[in-house]
Amino acid sequence: MFTTTIIAGFTLGLFGSLHCVGMCGPLAMALPAHQQGNQNHTIAALMYNSGRVVTYSLLGLFFGFIGKGFSLMGFQQLFSVLAGSIMMLFTILYFGYKKDYQPQWFQQFTWNLQSFIASALQKNKGAFIVGLANGLLPCGMVYAAIAGALVSSSVLSATLFMAAFGMATMPAMFLLMMFGSSMPLQFRMRLRKLTPFVMAIVAALLIIRGMNLGIPYLSPMMQTANAEVMECH
Repeated sequence: MFTTTIIAGFTLGLFGSLHCVGMCGPLAMALPAHQQGNQNHTIAALMYNSGRVVTYSLLGLFFGFIGKGFSLMGFQQLFSVLAGSIMMLFTILYFGYKKDYQPQWFQQFTWNLQSFIASALQKNKGAFIVGLANGLLPCGMVYAAIAGALVSSSVLSATLFMAAFGMATMPAMFLLMMFGSSMPLQFRMRLRKLTPFVMAIVAALLIIRGMNLGIPYLSPMMQTANAEVMECH
């Protein structure tokens, strides 16, 4: 039942992992265990990435409840088109025109989170804690995954979608943490340039999904609150 959801989240995560290498690479390689022995380094890499997956899963749970509310009200189709359109608009504005419209409260939250991560790194609080916090940092690919979770068919589906997304980013991030010192910075920066294209594709898929075209997996028919209900006499 949830196979399609897991595959979709995992596929998005595989594409998103290229972005993660470019964006989160410096933070991942800043972990103190990176300068320690191979065993501690491996454990730190696993704990850090596990923390990210836990946060992504909890985000899926949270936004799954929100998306379920829209589904129960019969707005899931409209909401899918709206979410895709908003994502497409912000992708064009942010990556095309370099305009950032983050509200003040979100900027403050981001600054506080970055300060917490910096403090955690200095005090060596643990890779898992850093990974948990890292999962909340602003990220275009995470936004795309959250949009997918919002239009999932159930809370469990949304949670599995985000968990699969996080798991798919683990191999690339793990390899980066283990061998990142030999990866040229210029190469990692080039990977970041793929982000707007992936986000645009996800936005287009969300719009198509909400159009109820009856295409299996791509644009399935959604149930609405206005569907006929069988009456008993």
